[in-house]
Amino acid sequence: TEETAPDGYVVAESIVFTVAKDGKVTVDGKDVGGVIIMKDDVTKVTISKQDITGDKEVPGATLQVIDKDGNVVEEWTSTDQPHEINEKLIAGETYTLHEENAPDGYAYAEDVTFTVDKTGKVTEVVMKDDVTKVTISKQDITGDKEVPGATLQVIDKDGNVVEEWTSTNQPHEINGKLNAGETYTLRETNAPDGYAYAEEITFTVDETGKVTEVVMKDDVTKVTISKKTLTGSEELAGAELEVHDKDGKTVDSWTSTDQPHEINGKLIAGETYTLVEITAPDGYQVAEAVTFTVNQ
Repeated sequence: TEETAPDGYVVAESIVFTVAKDGKVTVDGKDVGGVIIMKDDVTKVTISKQDITGDKEVPGATLQVIDKDGNVVEEWTSTDQPHEINEKLIAGETYTLHEENAPDGYAYAEDVTFTVDKTGKVTEVVMKDDVTKVTISKQDITGDKEVPGATLQVIDKDGNVVEEWTSTNQPHEINGKLNAGETYTLRETNAPDGYAYAEEITFTVDETGKVTEVVMKDDVTKVTISKKTLTGSEELAGAELEVHDKDGKTVDSWTSTDQPHEINGKLIAGETYTLVEITAPDGYQVAEAVTFTVNQ
C-alpha cells in the first residue's frame, strides 16, 4: 500500500501479493519472480476558461494556480483549448485558480479552489467569465427622464472611439465590448435640439461583472435677450422682437417689457440666430439686426 505519493504523482492502487512456502511470490496468481512493481501515475488537472453563457472556451485570460502558501505554481494565458497541468500539482492538495487578467470584454471571475484527485482521475476545473456590462443614460438635468437625439461617444484611454450612438428614450447598453477595470470617457458630440452640451464624464468599468451605470445630464439652452435704450441700462418696453434661425424662420417673437426676455430649451446649442426688431417703441428708431450664437 502506498500511503503517500511523491509530489506530482497520485497514490497507486494497493497490490495484493502472496509469498508461498517455497518462496515464490505471486500477484493475482502470476509468478512475479520475487519482484513486486507498483506504478504511480502523474497527477492530471485540466483547467477550462469558459464564457458564462455556455461551454465555449475564452482565450486571452491570464490565469494562475496558487498553492496553500500563496506561491504561484503555474501561470498561462488561456486559449481556445483547456489547459492541462500534468505531474506538477500534488495529489490531495488544495489550490486556488486565480484570474490575474481578464480577456477584453470580460469581467474578472471569482477565485476557484480545487483539490487534486488522489486516485489518478483527471481533476477538471472550470472558471466562468461574464461579459462586462455598461449602461449609459442620457437624462434631463431636471429629472431622470431620458433625452433622445444626443450623439454620444465612448472613448478609450488612447483616444479611440469604441462606441457611438444616438440616444433614445431608453438607456444604451454596451455588453462585452469595454474592458474590465479600464477607464473611459463619455462625450457628447451633438446635443439634442433645445439642450446644451454636457461636460465629459470619465468612468471605470466594474471588474466583478456588476453593471456599470453612467448618467449624463443635459441642461436646456438658456438665452436672455435684453432690449435697452442706447444711453442707459434700463429695459425698454414696447418693442416687437423676433428671433430668426439660419433659414429665416421665426422661432420666437414677443413684445419687450421692463424685464429681459428668456428663451429656455428652444434654441439649438452652437447654432447662430438673428434678433430682429419688427416695430420700435414710440419715440425710438428700429435697431439693426443682431446675430448671436447659442453657447454650447
